[in-house]
This record gives sequence, C-alpha cells and structure tokens, in this order.
Amino acid sequence: MISISPVATYFFKQTVPIAPPAETADASGEETTHFSSVGEAVRSALADSDPRVIVFGEIHPMYGSRVGLPKAYFADEVLPVLRDEGILDVTVEQIRNDPAIERELDYFYETGRFGSISTPTLWQTVNIFSDWRELVHMLFRARALGIRIHPGGITMAQAEETIERDDCYTNVELGHKIWRYFEEAGRGAADRMLATGRRFAMYNGMMHHEFVANRVSEEMPESDTNYGEYLAQTLGDEYAEFEFLPRGSLGTLLLNDSLDFYGVSNWLELMPETGVNLVERGAHSHLLFIG
Repeated sequence: MISISPVATYFFKQTVPIAPPAETADASGEETTHFSSVGEAVRSALADSDPRVIVFGEIHPMYGSRVGLPKAYFADEVLPVLRDEGILDVTVEQIRNDPAIERELDYFYETGRFGSISTPTLWQTVNIFSDWRELVHMLFRARALGIRIHPGGITMAQAEETIERDDCYTNVELGHKIWRYFEEAGRGAADRMLATGRRFAMYNGMMHHEFVANRVSEEMPESDTNYGEYLAQTLGDEYAEFEFLPRGSLGTLLLNDSLDFYGVSNWLELMPETGVNLVERGAHSHLLFIG
C-alpha cells in the first residue's frame, strides 16, 4: 500500500486505474436510504428543506479512470434537480477566476461555442483535467437548462505559481500553498454569490467541506479557511452539502490510505451493488455512495 499525505493526495496524478474492490456483505451499522439514481437521492434529501447554498463535492478522479465519474452524475442527474429548485447559478472550482475566462463564459453562453478571445482560452484551461470531457459536458448541459456556470477556482497567477509547476505533486510545502489557494478561492466565490442574494450551488473537491473540517485543521493547523465549515456556520440550516462517492473513483482513497481522512473508512459496507445509498453525516452533510 502506498501512503501519501492528504495534501499530496489531493493533487496526485495517478496514471494507472485501480480495479474496484469486491463487494462485502458486512453491515456498516450506519443508517442508509437506498435510491435508484443520484438525482432521486438528491431530490429526496432536499424535499423537506430549502437551503440557500448547496455544495457538491468529489474525490478528483485518477488519470486513466473512466468509470463512474462524479461530474457526469452532476451534469445529467443533479443539474435538472437544481433547476427545479430554482437554483440557476453554480460555481465550479476547476474553472479559474479570471476576467478573460469570465468573458469566454459570456461568449460560450451566447453562442454555445468555445472562443479564442483570450490566452489561455477557457478551453485550454478546462482540458488540462483528466475528466475534461465531463467538465465540458457539464457546461453544455447547464447552458441547455438555463443554469449559469461561474468560476470558482484560483487565479491564473496562482495557477502559474503552484499547479503549473513540475513539482506541484511531490512538493509538500507547495501542496499546502495550493490547498490554501483553493480554500481562499472557494470562500471568495461563495462570498461573491452570497452578495447577489440569489440561491446557488458550488461544485468542488469534497475536502473543502464541513464534514472533513476537523481533519483539515489537524493536517493544516494554520488554515482557517475551510469554506464548507464557514458556510455552515454562516448559514445554519440554509446550507447543505452532498459528496459523490462512486465506486470507480474510490480507488484514489484506497491507493493512498486516506480513507480515515475523509471519514469513509467503512465505504465497502456502504457501497450498494447498484443504485445509490444516501448516508447523512452531521446536520448538513449527505454522502452519496454510488454502485
């Protein structure tokens, strides 16, 4: 078993996909509710609440993984639920916060095409990710539903300083800086949207969310920017978070021994053969185990 710190975990690029573990019949002891689809689970969880802010988190998929990618579930099943909820704004962590990117998003929403009005273009920024196809699909799906995607990530200058460096996946000190930059970017995106007075959703890495806030603090005592915790404290019952845990993406956790960090060490028992098991963790958090 390879052991990597949670900081390195978040930014580690794995080129060889890991086969999913076999099913286990052991009971987890946690209360689960089974649904046939992700959309059904999210719709049910929101039925008796009216949160102003809903955040969705993923374990960023490994390079080479093409199975059960979270962004596909979000685009195809969750965006229609958000539209029905009246939520028409979504910030996305992997789209950088830059005026040129904002202009390109304007162009995309007007024309349905990626433009070339800035360097680097929105397209060049998006396609560096292993799941860029799903990110592009999310953009087109959102546009078709009348939902506006907003940048929720770091700036171009911060990216050049950190994630575009050759050693960004091996330099732990640099990994901490990347972590802080993304935390600050998420909080900034949330504050910009809160200022509009509209309900909105966020899509990002789940390590920034309230249900891992204590473990983030243990790993980075100097960090107080966990924006899931910040939003939960600010909004109370008007905040909700959902974490995508599809079988095909959990190889990342298994690979680097970070199961306990994310609080899902019993995921084998929680994973259904098919469909979705919904588990509530705390007042605001919903874990979606997708078979």
